[in-house]
Amino acid sequence: MTRDSRANSHNGPVTETERSVVGLLFRAGRGTLFMTASAMLVSFIAQVALARRYGPAGFGSYSATALFVTLVTTLLMIGMPTAIARAVSAAHGSETEQRQQVATALSVAVVGAAAAFLISLLLWGPFTQVAAFAAPAPAFATAVAAGGCVLLTCLSAILLGKLAMTWVTALVVIQPFAVIGGLALGQLGLEIGPSALAVAGFAASGLAAVFVAGALRVMPTRSIRDGAGLLREALPATAVLYSTSLSGWVDRAIILLVVGSSALGAFVAASMLVEAALRAPRNLSTFAVPAYARLAGDEVGTRRVLDSHVRLLAVFFLVVGTVFISAGADILTAIFGPGFRIAGTTLRLLAMAMVPIGIALALVAEGTGTERTRRTSTWAWVFVLQVILGTSLTLAFSIAGTALAQLVIWSVAVVLALRIGGRAVSPWTTAVIAGVCAPLWTVAWIVGTTTMWWPVRGVAVGLLALVLGARFLLHDPDRRVLAGLIRPLRKRADPA
Repeated sequence: MTRDSRANSHNGPVTETERSVVGLLFRAGRGTLFMTASAMLVSFIAQVALARRYGPAGFGSYSATALFVTLVTTLLMIGMPTAIARAVSAAHGSETEQRQQVATALSVAVVGAAAAFLISLLLWGPFTQVAAFAAPAPAFATAVAAGGCVLLTCLSAILLGKLAMTWVTALVVIQPFAVIGGLALGQLGLEIGPSALAVAGFAASGLAAVFVAGALRVMPTRSIRDGAGLLREALPATAVLYSTSLSGWVDRAIILLVVGSSALGAFVAASMLVEAALRAPRNLSTFAVPAYARLAGDEVGTRRVLDSHVRLLAVFFLVVGTVFISAGADILTAIFGPGFRIAGTTLRLLAMAMVPIGIALALVAEGTGTERTRRTSTWAWVFVLQVILGTSLTLAFSIAGTALAQLVIWSVAVVLALRIGGRAVSPWTTAVIAGVCAPLWTVAWIVGTTTMWWPVRGVAVGLLALVLGARFLLHDPDRRVLAGLIRPLRKRADPA
């Protein structure tokens, strides 16, 4: 794309379709940001309390149990949740068709929950022996939690397709609330192990999903053909699943098997800070799939929305990342305790990986919504690279090697996604992003080695990143998008 065409893609007249989709994103985005922040806060409090109470080893047991349930349900459902959200959203113009899609999704949920129960019942025992962590939860309870997790995942996808973001986040927040409740019972004398707490959280959210599913007043369909249609949609949608959740759980599985549960606890503590920053953009990218689907026929509008999406995410992750790089080890100590300081270098590398992850999230959301990802197996190769490189670097450098692998893998993923994405986003945009990130990362790392008080280090480097990012990465349309997330859109002609 030439510089002129890039300018035209930003400053051309805004179509009604584009305005409708952007307005949809703004309305859902404001609700999502608020609710996601609430859910993130509750989840963060729960996991910090777990880490402080049980230490790296006990927190590793909790994380290993969550890893098992999540991997079983995620691999079983592949990209089905994204396919469900897309199908329900695409049928928004017809209430009858949308109810049919919801009925099909509920049938998939029931079958998937039963399969997750049986698979977990068979695999939980062998998994606990290989992982070798203390006091695992009972197999039957873990299997129930896995089934509930599938129900929660599918129901959240249905609500996501309806852009009912408040309900989606309300369901998700039940899990950390249940964990906090279990910790409170421990203070009253009823001690619950960390593995059992993880199971209780998933089981509680699954039970809530059952009640909400009943409130939809739609019965599951018995049509095999409709379910097969969703399965065909799920295969290309796996790219969203991989970028938003599966990749992180693959890293944890590698650490658990190569290093052990104590190292997993330290890694999860570092990744929690990164995940806190990633949570809202990941949720935004997930519901962006049905939004991009409505914009699929407007190539200019798609390019314009995607370019702003990429730039805004890059600036956000650049600012947050530089703070973690310059003050990460001290932040870990302040929040989780001195035992977690060993993950300081790991946090720095994970923070650097946030920028390519953010770009990939935007590219995957657009590619899935407009069906570009149907024509490629790129993400399968990225997964293979993650397994090989992640295992190798973890063997060589422990959890810091896992974090380094993330930085390399996501950088490669962005290059591959750009190559298959055609003119969806300009390589010039990513080149400028890289040119701003590299020197700021270097400055942040150097500042992080000084004896300056860590809050001062973090604030100073973060402000520098914000100023330079806003100056070199954000254009006028990007600032208008950002303003639209803060205040409601006015019904007037776009100044562009």
